[in-house]
Amino acid sequence: MKRIAVGLTFMSVVLALVAKEKCKVIVVSENDTRPIELVITPVGLDSRLAADSLKTKLENGRFECDIETDCIESYEIRDFGELEAQGRTSRFAQFFVEDGATVTLTLDGNTIKAESNGKEFNAWNDIDRLSYENFGDEIAAIEAKGDDATEEEIDELDNRIIEWQMQYYAEHPTLGFVLDLEERLSSFLFVDKRLDRRLNIYHDNYENLYPGHPVHEKIAEQEKKGFEIYGRKFNDFQLLTLDGDTVNISEYYKDRPTLIVCWATWCIPCRGECRDIIPFFEKYRDKGLNVVAIAREFKATDNLKNAVTEDNYPWPTLLDLDDQFKVFEKLGATSSALFLLDPTGKIVASGYDISDIEPVVADMLK
Repeated sequence: MKRIAVGLTFMSVVLALVAKEKCKVIVVSENDTRPIELVITPVGLDSRLAADSLKTKLENGRFECDIETDCIESYEIRDFGELEAQGRTSRFAQFFVEDGATVTLTLDGNTIKAESNGKEFNAWNDIDRLSYENFGDEIAAIEAKGDDATEEEIDELDNRIIEWQMQYYAEHPTLGFVLDLEERLSSFLFVDKRLDRRLNIYHDNYENLYPGHPVHEKIAEQEKKGFEIYGRKFNDFQLLTLDGDTVNISEYYKDRPTLIVCWATWCIPCRGECRDIIPFFEKYRDKGLNVVAIAREFKATDNLKNAVTEDNYPWPTLLDLDDQFKVFEKLGATSSALFLLDPTGKIVASGYDISDIEPVVADMLK
């Protein structure tokens, strides 16, 4: 079943242009939760590159530090030790470094809850809160149906939620919206059918918000350069096979209509989505559809090999181990993404859910 896209969590790096920003960060572990290695980093910075300077050390279940930045900035905390040891972690949260704020990060079991008295943090969180206040009952009703909920029901509710959010953005300018827009424009992966709508809202309501902020220049550069990925050639990345050999992915999609499936074993929804693609592939396989999977894994390949065997994926699986080839970074994806290529290797569709792709596949292969 498709996931309802209500979450508006933090996708940006910088939130305001101020001389210096300083906040206090408090990490608290509850109910005897013992992380392996909690690491705090700016959003977008590889945890491994910052691990030596930003590791936390809990004493009696508590850690405190001050973080100072040139401007308001988005940071994240994750159990990087668990990520390295198991290839996955759900102990993750994001927060803003903003002047005078106190941020409390509470670790309880497999979750981390972020709380702050910072103005920007709470203004951005308000969008999530108000979305659930307006649509929470309808979301709960759909979720209660489970697999009985139809795609039409989910899409109808999802569209109403997003339309409400678009109106809220237009009436309540927030810098978080601008930074989210810049990231959507700069990413290689675009599945947002409302991107033009977001740009119109930006030009009508946001161009004078935080004047001088570098995000405005970045948006202008992206608009000038163009941001449409459809019609581009898919990059001929180098990747590893499960046996450890280095190959070019073009060897696996040359001269065939191909669905590229990006996933990771540590991304729990990704694995379920991959299993959902199996009947889709069987439906179009005899009509000429080819599928190739790219997995993003860390430290070891055992989890990946076990998943491929257990789920019996009927397509080849390649991987980027420890981001050696930076494939996912170049695709603008963290874990999950789908790219449909025509026989020449050009991108004709992209998405996160197979329902985003199937109409194009059906038309291509009919």
